[in-house]
Amino acid sequence: MTAARYTRRRLEDERGSVLALALAVMASLTIMGATMVSNVTSAIQQTDRSSAVSHATNAAEGAANVALSVEQRIDGTTTPPTSQPEPQQTNANMAGTDATWTLSAQYTAPGVYTVTAAGTATSMSGAGDAAIARTVTATETYRQDADGLWQADPHVLMAY
Repeated sequence: MTAARYTRRRLEDERGSVLALALAVMASLTIMGATMVSNVTSAIQQTDRSSAVSHATNAAEGAANVALSVEQRIDGTTTPPTSQPEPQQTNANMAGTDATWTLSAQYTAPGVYTVTAAGTATSMSGAGDAAIARTVTATETYRQDADGLWQADPHVLMAY
Protein backbone atom coordinates (compact mmCIF):
# COMPACT_ATOMS: atom_id res chain seq x y z
CA MET A 1 0.00 0.00 0.00
CA THR A 2 1.42 3.33 -0.98
CA ALA A 3 1.56 6.30 1.30
CA ALA A 4 -0.95 8.30 -0.76
CA ARG A 5 -3.49 5.50 -0.72
CA TYR A 6 -3.04 5.01 3.07
CA THR A 7 -3.54 8.74 3.68
CA ARG A 8 -6.66 8.83 1.50
CA ARG A 9 -8.15 5.88 3.38
CA ARG A 10 -7.47 7.52 6.74
CA LEU A 11 -9.16 10.74 5.59
CA GLU A 12 -12.23 8.88 4.31
CA ASP A 13 -12.57 6.93 7.55
CA GLU A 14 -15.02 8.91 9.79
CA ARG A 15 -14.77 6.68 12.83
CA GLY A 16 -14.19 8.77 16.00
CA SER A 17 -15.48 12.04 14.54
CA VAL A 18 -18.62 11.84 16.71
CA LEU A 19 -16.41 11.57 19.79
CA ALA A 20 -14.72 14.87 18.97
CA LEU A 21 -18.11 16.54 18.45
CA ALA A 22 -19.44 15.11 21.72
CA LEU A 23 -16.41 16.41 23.62
CA ALA A 24 -16.88 19.90 22.13
CA VAL A 25 -20.57 19.95 23.10
CA MET A 26 -19.77 18.73 26.65
CA ALA A 27 -17.10 21.42 27.06
CA SER A 28 -19.45 24.20 25.94
CA LEU A 29 -22.27 22.94 28.23
CA THR A 30 -19.85 22.78 31.18
CA ILE A 31 -18.72 26.36 30.59
CA MET A 32 -22.32 27.60 30.30
CA GLY A 33 -23.32 25.75 33.50
CA ALA A 34 -20.38 27.16 35.46
CA THR A 35 -21.22 30.67 34.24
CA MET A 36 -24.84 30.30 35.28
CA VAL A 37 -23.90 29.03 38.76
CA SER A 38 -21.51 31.95 39.18
CA ASN A 39 -24.18 34.48 38.16
CA VAL A 40 -26.80 33.00 40.48
CA THR A 41 -24.35 32.93 43.41
CA SER A 42 -23.43 36.56 42.80
CA ALA A 43 -27.09 37.60 42.64
CA ILE A 44 -27.85 35.80 45.92
CA GLN A 45 -24.94 37.53 47.67
CA GLN A 46 -26.00 40.96 46.36
CA THR A 47 -29.59 40.39 47.50
CA ASP A 48 -28.45 39.27 50.93
CA ARG A 49 -26.17 42.29 51.34
CA SER A 50 -28.98 44.61 50.26
CA SER A 51 -31.26 42.99 52.83
CA ALA A 52 -28.64 43.41 55.58
CA VAL A 53 -28.19 47.09 54.65
CA SER A 54 -31.95 47.56 54.90
CA HIS A 55 -32.07 45.80 58.29
CA ALA A 56 -29.23 47.94 59.65
CA THR A 57 -30.89 51.15 58.43
CA ASN A 58 -34.28 50.10 59.82
CA ALA A 59 -32.74 49.22 63.20
CA ALA A 60 -31.03 52.62 63.42
CA GLU A 61 -34.12 54.52 62.35
CA GLY A 62 -36.28 52.55 64.77
CA ALA A 63 -33.93 53.34 67.64
CA ALA A 64 -34.02 57.05 66.76
CA ASN A 65 -37.82 57.00 66.64
CA VAL A 66 -37.99 55.27 70.04
CA ALA A 67 -35.75 57.93 71.58
CA LEU A 68 -37.74 60.74 70.01
CA SER A 69 -41.06 59.29 71.15
CA VAL A 70 -39.74 58.93 74.71
CA GLU A 71 -38.63 62.56 74.65
CA GLN A 72 -42.03 63.71 73.34
CA ARG A 73 -43.37 63.34 76.88
CA ILE A 74 -42.12 66.85 77.73
CA ASP A 75 -44.43 68.42 75.14
CA GLY A 76 -46.79 70.86 76.78
CA THR A 77 -45.01 71.03 80.12
CA THR A 78 -43.24 73.92 81.78
CA THR A 79 -40.21 71.75 82.47
CA PRO A 80 -37.34 72.70 80.18
CA PRO A 81 -36.12 69.82 78.01
CA THR A 82 -32.86 68.86 79.69
CA SER A 83 -33.24 65.19 80.51
CA GLN A 84 -31.12 62.60 78.79
CA PRO A 85 -32.27 59.05 78.13
CA GLU A 86 -29.73 56.39 78.94
CA PRO A 87 -28.01 54.83 75.91
CA GLN A 88 -29.72 51.54 75.14
CA GLN A 89 -28.97 48.51 73.06
CA THR A 90 -31.15 45.65 71.97
CA ASN A 91 -30.71 42.52 69.88
CA ALA A 92 -33.38 41.30 67.53
CA ASN A 93 -33.56 38.52 64.99
CA MET A 94 -35.03 40.27 61.95
CA ALA A 95 -35.86 37.91 59.07
CA GLY A 96 -32.94 35.63 59.85
CA THR A 97 -30.40 38.44 60.23
CA ASP A 98 -29.11 39.41 63.65
CA ALA A 99 -29.49 43.18 63.90
CA THR A 100 -28.46 45.35 66.81
CA TRP A 101 -28.87 49.02 67.52
CA THR A 102 -27.13 51.41 69.84
CA LEU A 103 -28.45 54.76 70.86
CA SER A 104 -27.05 57.93 72.32
CA ALA A 105 -29.22 60.97 72.96
CA GLN A 106 -28.28 64.33 74.37
CA TYR A 107 -29.14 67.99 74.40
CA THR A 108 -26.52 69.57 72.16
CA ALA A 109 -27.85 73.09 72.85
CA PRO A 110 -30.69 74.52 74.94
CA GLY A 111 -33.88 73.13 73.42
CA VAL A 112 -32.05 71.04 70.79
CA TYR A 113 -32.28 67.31 71.28
CA THR A 114 -29.95 65.18 69.13
CA VAL A 115 -30.27 61.43 68.82
CA THR A 116 -27.60 59.32 67.16
CA ALA A 117 -28.61 55.73 66.50
CA ALA A 118 -26.45 53.09 64.86
CA GLY A 119 -27.84 49.88 63.42
CA THR A 120 -25.66 46.89 62.59
CA ALA A 121 -26.62 43.75 60.67
CA THR A 122 -24.61 40.79 59.49
CA SER A 123 -24.99 39.34 56.05
CA MET A 124 -25.96 35.67 55.76
CA SER A 125 -24.11 34.99 52.49
CA GLY A 126 -20.77 34.03 53.93
CA ALA A 127 -18.68 33.81 57.06
CA GLY A 128 -16.12 36.29 55.75
CA ASP A 129 -18.60 39.13 55.28
CA ALA A 130 -18.14 42.13 57.53
CA ALA A 131 -21.01 43.52 59.57
CA ILE A 132 -22.92 46.32 57.85
CA ALA A 133 -23.44 49.46 59.93
CA ARG A 134 -25.71 52.42 59.26
CA THR A 135 -26.08 55.55 61.40
CA VAL A 136 -29.10 57.82 61.68
CA THR A 137 -28.89 61.20 63.38
CA ALA A 138 -32.15 62.90 64.32
CA THR A 139 -32.40 66.44 65.64
CA GLU A 140 -35.54 67.73 67.33
CA THR A 141 -35.95 71.34 68.43
CA TYR A 142 -38.06 72.53 71.35
CA ARG A 143 -39.34 76.06 71.83
CA GLN A 144 -41.08 77.75 74.68
CA ASP A 145 -44.38 79.27 73.59
CA ALA A 146 -45.98 82.46 74.94
CA ASP A 147 -47.49 80.55 77.86
CA GLY A 148 -44.10 79.19 78.89
CA LEU A 149 -44.87 75.67 77.69
CA TRP A 150 -42.23 73.71 75.81
CA GLN A 151 -43.36 72.48 72.40
CA ALA A 152 -41.53 70.20 70.00
CA ASP A 153 -41.02 71.51 66.49
CA PRO A 154 -43.12 69.24 64.26
CA HIS A 155 -40.23 68.95 61.78
CA VAL A 156 -37.65 66.41 62.91
CA LEU A 157 -34.49 66.48 60.85
CA MET A 158 -33.17 62.98 60.13
CA ALA A 159 -29.82 62.47 58.46
CA TYR A 160 -28.69 59.07 57.17
